[in-house]
Amino acid sequence: MKAKAIDILIIFVLFIISNIYFLLKIHTVTILFGCLVFLLPPIIYLSFRKKKDWLKILIIATVIGVIIGVPFTFLGELTNAWIIHDKKFRFFDSFYLPVILGWMLMSSLTIIIYQHFYFTNAKIKTLSKRFKKVFFTLSFISVILILTCFIYPNLYPKQYSYAYIGIINIIPFLYYLIKRPKFILKITPIIIYFFSVYFSMEYIGLTNNLWSFKGSYIGEVSFFKITFPTEELVYWMILFSPSVLCFYNSFVIDNE
Repeated sequence: MKAKAIDILIIFVLFIISNIYFLLKIHTVTILFGCLVFLLPPIIYLSFRKKKDWLKILIIATVIGVIIGVPFTFLGELTNAWIIHDKKFRFFDSFYLPVILGWMLMSSLTIIIYQHFYFTNAKIKTLSKRFKKVFFTLSFISVILILTCFIYPNLYPKQYSYAYIGIINIIPFLYYLIKRPKFILKITPIIIYFFSVYFSMEYIGLTNNLWSFKGSYIGEVSFFKITFPTEELVYWMILFSPSVLCFYNSFVIDNE
């Protein structure tokens, strides 16, 4: 218990240092660099602290970061759900490549923290038999979405687009909230931690003009002199981490 308390303290210190680093403007801020500064240090620290099940972490990083992340990113910029201002590292002008690395790092850190603090043995669960079916289904849907983005770019409406495409983060969370509310309660500390991290990343991103929101949204949130859509608050800051854990718990590890 004492060791875990120390780990929590160090993760908190790393989070504070990351914020101070950017607030002092020591380095030119980019999306890629911001992701690395906020997410990579705790990943490295926790990796050395205790053995992790890297196969499952890689699976989650691939599914969330690539298979789900690629069409999500395409649709986001294509429908003006958000606008990323960096003109480098772009693919077909509407796809910002570093965002995929960001999804992968966020997903990986989520699972690393879950394994570290909630599992006595990271390999205690085998790979779920349901995973292959889910993997190929998501891959098929991803390919269809990407192809339609190229072939029929006007197919997807721009009005309230973020509200629609972000629903993917609500589905696993709501299912667990109804069927297994104790699980959501158990991972609340993780949700609070990532909310703090993602709010800081949002603040730094908006104040450094890395991205902006010029679409139509169901509402807006103003805090600390920044304004962003309600969808950003709900889908990313609050629901991303529990959705990753719900997916991991349902389709990657075998809980049967």
